[in-house]
Amino acid sequence: MKVANLKYVALSLVIASAFAHAGEIKKDEDTVYKPSGKGFGVVDSEATEKAKRFATKQARVSASKIVYHGGPVMTNPTKLYYIWYGNWASYTKAQQILVAFGSGIGGTPAYNVNTSYTSSTGAKVVNNVQLAGQYSDNYSKGKALSDQNILDVVTAAITSNSLPNDPNALYFVLTSPDVSETSGFGTQYCGWHSNANIGANNVKYSFVGNATTIAPSGCGVNNPSPNGDGGADGMASVMYHELSETVSDPDGNAWYDGSGNENGDKCAWNFGTTFKATNGATANQTFASRQWLLQQMWLNVGTGSCVQKY
Repeated sequence: MKVANLKYVALSLVIASAFAHAGEIKKDEDTVYKPSGKGFGVVDSEATEKAKRFATKQARVSASKIVYHGGPVMTNPTKLYYIWYGNWASYTKAQQILVAFGSGIGGTPAYNVNTSYTSSTGAKVVNNVQLAGQYSDNYSKGKALSDQNILDVVTAAITSNSLPNDPNALYFVLTSPDVSETSGFGTQYCGWHSNANIGANNVKYSFVGNATTIAPSGCGVNNPSPNGDGGADGMASVMYHELSETVSDPDGNAWYDGSGNENGDKCAWNFGTTFKATNGATANQTFASRQWLLQQMWLNVGTGSCVQKY
């Protein structure tokens, strides 16, 4: 997902403004785009070459509409596995917040928006998410990670049997504030999702970093924040974004629009109607006995829209 517009993130009330089309890629009539997993579309060269066939008719759509491109959708209950990368010893409060998020997001009206996405057989994404396991990685790849390093961390956690190899799961690599992601964390994106074959399964995984020291403005680190930890609250919003994109478009060939925007991208940094949390911060959701400020999600009903719940 893309970074926020810095001048707006500074104000908690103005942060609710929509940035879904910020930095939208301009495209010519015959170019087809697909998701990058990082909040901006990339040219689908194969589809472009076949632009006069199915891709032209189905993939090159209005940027305001999200359509199905035939790929798999995650329609089984989704398990979450957290990989705490780096040093989280000083951030136990942040961990508690993110554990509450992963344990509580399933079954909420917010996550129910994802049930508007179906597979080729008509099966829906189900409103069922469980935090199934956690694992700590003490800088096995250092403090400056590449995209390949993120996959290496996930692979190591699975092949060492520290976490199970689960095709119905999303593995979150959650980095401590002193860890950077060198392909653009804080400048191009705040998190991303991808997939890879590990063993016998196609595994879905995501990077989300704690932006407290690296990109506090660009990734929505606000003080005060609903749970009193700007880094963790910002991560929760990005995790909701990446989780929703993963279940609706796990392999980058299911649900997205003509610019390669997935359901989270279309509502990035759009928070909708907000309220004042008990600590005076801005919030828009309540679950797991906590209040949250989560980006809205694209509801794929009718012409579609960004909503807080469904």
